[in-house]
Amino acid sequence: MSQVLYTFSSSHTAMEAELLCEEMGHPCRLIPLPSMISAGCGLALLCPAASRGAVAGLLRQHQLETEGLYAGAGKVWEEMRDDLP
Repeated sequence: MSQVLYTFSSSHTAMEAELLCEEMGHPCRLIPLPSMISAGCGLALLCPAASRGAVAGLLRQHQLETEGLYAGAGKVWEEMRDDLP
């Protein structure tokens, strides 16, 4: 598990999450949603796995709801059911 991917129901929420992460120094970025993952919007927030706890806390603090959390890299992603903000 080298990366985590947060999915959102709206592009606005995804962009807000990316901006917050950038402001707090977390190396996360928005990417097009991988085709094997289904979510409400076509964007996902890609973060290093080491930042997972800090990013989850930041999203909770700012009341940004996620649709899903996935761990993996490239074309292989596994849904994680715990630790969702």
